[in-house]
Amino acid sequence: MQGTCKENSAPSSPACASLQKPSLRQAGMSNIYAGKGASHVSLIRLSDRVPKSVRPEFAQHSTPRAGPGCRSNVNQVALHFQLQIRIESVEKRSVCIPQLAYIYEFANRNCYAWGAEVATMNFYDVNEWITLPATRETNTSLVEHLPGKEQLPTWFVSHWWGEPTTDFLKCVQHHSATRGLFSNSGYWVYAYASRQHGLETQIGDYDGFFSAMKSAQYSVLLVVNSSVNDRRPAVALARAWCVFECSKSLDRVAPHFDVAAVCSGGKVEMITCGFTIDEAITNKYCPGQGTATKVNREASFPMEIASVALSLNLSKVQSSVEDDSAHILNCLRAGSLHATQEDGDLEDNSLDQIQRRLRGLFSLIFWHRAVATLPSDKRARKSHLEILGDLAAAIQGDFWRRSLAMSLAGSPLHDTELVEIVWQSIPTNLQNLKLELQYTGLVNSSLEKLAASLPGTLQNLSLDISGCADINDKGINAFLLVLPTHVKELSLGLTKTQVSPGLVELSKDGLKGLTEWANANPREQSFLLSVRLQAAPSTPSSPRAAPVDLSSKHIKRRALETMLSLPESAVQQKVREQIEADLSALTEEFRQQVREQMRTSIAYASPA
Repeated sequence: MQGTCKENSAPSSPACASLQKPSLRQAGMSNIYAGKGASHVSLIRLSDRVPKSVRPEFAQHSTPRAGPGCRSNVNQVALHFQLQIRIESVEKRSVCIPQLAYIYEFANRNCYAWGAEVATMNFYDVNEWITLPATRETNTSLVEHLPGKEQLPTWFVSHWWGEPTTDFLKCVQHHSATRGLFSNSGYWVYAYASRQHGLETQIGDYDGFFSAMKSAQYSVLLVVNSSVNDRRPAVALARAWCVFECSKSLDRVAPHFDVAAVCSGGKVEMITCGFTIDEAITNKYCPGQGTATKVNREASFPMEIASVALSLNLSKVQSSVEDDSAHILNCLRAGSLHATQEDGDLEDNSLDQIQRRLRGLFSLIFWHRAVATLPSDKRARKSHLEILGDLAAAIQGDFWRRSLAMSLAGSPLHDTELVEIVWQSIPTNLQNLKLELQYTGLVNSSLEKLAASLPGTLQNLSLDISGCADINDKGINAFLLVLPTHVKELSLGLTKTQVSPGLVELSKDGLKGLTEWANANPREQSFLLSVRLQAAPSTPSSPRAAPVDLSSKHIKRRALETMLSLPESAVQQKVREQIEADLSALTEEFRQQVREQMRTSIAYASPA
């Protein structure tokens, strides 16, 4: 998204006209089109000869001989983008991948006539040559001119309008496939959701923008560029509107960002917040394997983008219109898009504070990728650790954060130098902290240092160290003795560790029982654990894994079938039998649903 209609101008792009004023230029009748080689008389100069009383109507209904507003382009666009449906709710104007493909297929066929090329055509070109001509008469958004229906977004997309549309489509397609989404899943893209000829595009009237992000449950797909073709990487992180969009997640406990970038060879690299569906299923049946899959998938994501995030400077963010940048900075200070110019003097939310918080947010987004992959080469390792130190300082520098969920599952935290940097990343004023450190190779000494690094303000702690095989009762005991005294609630995940069964059961009772155990002498500790173990309910001989909450059953079935297709040596016989049982139950449930739908259809079609 690039903000207002003002933002939709690209001075550096010859295919785009300036949209700073909603006048003749916005209607596609500027003498800027003469730069395309047209020899027609400028309508702006011609309009000076027209009486003032009829100039607006003259400008509205006249067309130039060349350019986006010329009759041939307008007619062609109108033929392919006829008004399909009016959608009054801005948040319901999301687009799906087939609709995006339809837009870009038309643009690719005609871009050479526009003076652009397929490889470099961007959102400014599409907006100038398709969106504005198609929606001028109806004052609608481009989404309303595409086949389909209104739908709420699954993801909110933040991106730079100067990004090539081919790269953008690749990123969205890769994201959809990786996330296991339906082909009609909605992505909210401002360029296609906004009505750019009306008041919706005026700064200060952006309730629809917030509604769209809220409807997507603050799930944001951030599309950035790499340094391919000698371009400056992550330009989106230096664009005012992209920064403003990302700032809406500053107070989220776990910022839900996926980041995608097209790298060398046209390959899309992506980091995700948490597991994908396939990785979650793999982790269910083969604990730790889904975590390893995620780490391997994200290992090739370019760290240069994280370096750009560290150098964020709000005083240097750019927009196509200088007034937009100034207004957005005022909005960031005031914490509202409805800020006025006078709000720039507000001191309760200083620009320095917002800048520190944004650096911390971006560092959190790239944190798992950075920690999980530590180079073995000595020189590369040193350079990487320096970047990690900067990221850790940025995360800790968000003094205003009160709640945080941090996942570093699968990271090599057995490395003492690395684990010290990780503990230094914890913000100092946290009250609620959730740490997911499964299968990280933590040892007892590192666990004790973690407790010593926790802020004194901490009240609630959730720590999952499942799969850390070197952790035992001694490490938990040392951890509890150093734990800050203000902690009121503690949740521990201890499966697949060397922690005794009695202590695992005791941990389910909360902090009080654990504290009592930690302060007892060894003989009393053994007694407490034996009593708690005897009181624990008996478990079945063949426990089944807890079900995973999945978005669709057919995706789960597909993943199970994929696992069964693996060689027998890759899947243990016991696990294979469990997969077959779950797949059989899922298939039968699916069949029952189909039968019920058929009965309902027959009953509906039967005459009364």
